[in-house]
Amino acid sequence: MKLTTKLYVDYKDQVFNFLYYKVREIDVAEDLTSDVFIRVSKANYDPNKCALSTWFRTIANSVFIDYYRKHKESKRLDVPMNMFRTDNGIDIPTNSFASNSDNADNLIHRMDEQVRVARAFRILRPVQRKVAIQYFLRERTYNEIVKSTGLPMGSVKAQLFRARKQLIAELELD
Repeated sequence: MKLTTKLYVDYKDQVFNFLYYKVREIDVAEDLTSDVFIRVSKANYDPNKCALSTWFRTIANSVFIDYYRKHKESKRLDVPMNMFRTDNGIDIPTNSFASNSDNADNLIHRMDEQVRVARAFRILRPVQRKVAIQYFLRERTYNEIVKSTGLPMGSVKAQLFRARKQLIAELELD
């Protein structure tokens, strides 16, 4: 077994639990755990300075601090400008309202569909919602999402995969 694989097997649960305690979101803790092991693979451990577990915790804490600094001001939901919020907290695109050629039935049907989609988006975790809104509604590329969120490319793709899977399951239930 390679040394990095052994380190991963031995410390992944400790690192994940430490990060989960800090962020309280499983998906984020998983992504940050991956980031920790990427840093570990690039760093040089000196056994004369500290214990291996202390070294892991120090790197994990550093990864958490970097994450916190990037996301502390992005607590609000990233809703596109062409959305409005209904009384019950559901966001609906303003372009859903009638053009002159729409009849009332078509308008109501279209609004019902958009409410369903908005409700489906509301069940996503905040990070998934932010990435999914940018990708599906704002039609941004992966690179644009990476730049705007500060998440690594792999995390953006993983969050989109999870969001897509959850949205499909939610919309098929209705």
